[in-house]
Amino acid sequence: MDTLVREARVHELIIKNKHYRLIIDEILDFEPGQYIEVWLKDKFGHFIAPRPYTISSKNKGEFLELYIGLITDGFYSTHLSKLRKGDIFFYKGPFGTPLKDRVNSKKILLISFGSGISTYRAFIHSLIPDKTNQIKLLYINSHYDDMFYNEELRELETSNSNFAYTSLVTKEDSTKSPKEVFIEILNKLENKDEWNYLLSGPQKAVTEFDSILTEKGIKNNNIICD
Repeated sequence: MDTLVREARVHELIIKNKHYRLIIDEILDFEPGQYIEVWLKDKFGHFIAPRPYTISSKNKGEFLELYIGLITDGFYSTHLSKLRKGDIFFYKGPFGTPLKDRVNSKKILLISFGSGISTYRAFIHSLIPDKTNQIKLLYINSHYDDMFYNEELRELETSNSNFAYTSLVTKEDSTKSPKEVFIEILNKLENKDEWNYLLSGPQKAVTEFDSILTEKGIKNNNIICD
């Protein structure tokens, strides 16, 4: 774990609707589920309080990548969205307990809202090679343009029998609510108490789905919220 502020350069920024991918020209040794602290400087050149972002790089050997939701009046998300290739980027890390050390089952249901997918991208890639793992993902977003990893996840599902992927775009063509789709997936699971349930995204959505799991009788030690 690196506790010093490190300096790197922006490699690429891909911005679409309400989310963007920020790719940094830096190879980082991390474990899926870990995060970095992003640091900015004020007009006097002093560092201000950092903001944590989960690492969304697919694998350890790739450039450091962040998947960020653009928040109205959000200081960090707005500032970072204005970075361009070659700009300086400051960070510390990685930090945090890897997801592999937080789960206690080989059957894992992942529920991601918006930029919450950044928490699970590398985790999915690390789990799939072990065919004794069963992984299901429900990825919920508002717009198609914001689902950066949709094609990648579809290809993973096609080529791996132990990975099932369900996507839901709430503001464009969805005929069912996220809650309805989630409950349908839960109702199809066999031996629900053998699964781990991981939730990542805005607090309000995570809390709502956490309550659904509790109502279904899922034990708290099988639920992991980020």
